[in-house]
Amino acid sequence: MANEIHNYPLEIYTIGDNDYLDVDFYNGVDYDSSKIMGLSLKSALKAGMYTMIADSSVVGGTTAELDFMDGSYMGTLTVPANAFKVGDSFRLKICGLIGAHNNDTLTIRIKSGSTIISASPAISMPAITSEVFELECNFTIRAIGASMSASIITNSTFTWNKASANIFEGQNWIAVNNSTFDTTVANTLSVTAQWSSTNASNHIQSRLAHLEKSY
Repeated sequence: MANEIHNYPLEIYTIGDNDYLDVDFYNGVDYDSSKIMGLSLKSALKAGMYTMIADSSVVGGTTAELDFMDGSYMGTLTVPANAFKVGDSFRLKICGLIGAHNNDTLTIRIKSGSTIISASPAISMPAITSEVFELECNFTIRAIGASMSASIITNSTFTWNKASANIFEGQNWIAVNNSTFDTTVANTLSVTAQWSSTNASNHIQSRLAHLEKSY
């Protein structure tokens, strides 16, 4: 049986992401001691993981796939290696401004590093100038492990305001990645946009983004 850590004097009052802390836990027989990374402990104790505090870059006038969640932020978009647990669930919401050339398409990809977790179909856009969009994604970890063992399911909804009729239009999609997703490595979330043409009317920019752990 290890020494019970709660009997030690209190010596620190803040937790850094890269700190390692000793914790007591009851293993069913007696108290034991182990270590936990500061980032994992903070993530477990609060719902909010990340919030953007400045506008992202504008993705427009190009057919390149570019990140539109790259504004300055607080928190983290990274889950450390082996930190995911089965059942872990997360919610991402992004809001901003979008414009589009009639019938050009937009593809949105939710990624961890270079791994595509979920990708929209090519969304055929109406002619809009500068309207508000909202993207909401919900993720749940179904299995953990290396590629071909780990599994994540994602449901996404992308909506925008259609100026001509002042109504909402949108696209939703659901996807399971059980082939290339890997929880044994660090996973850093990003969201990219890719237009089908370089028309100057096509542009998207995030102005608010928030990621939280919901379970």
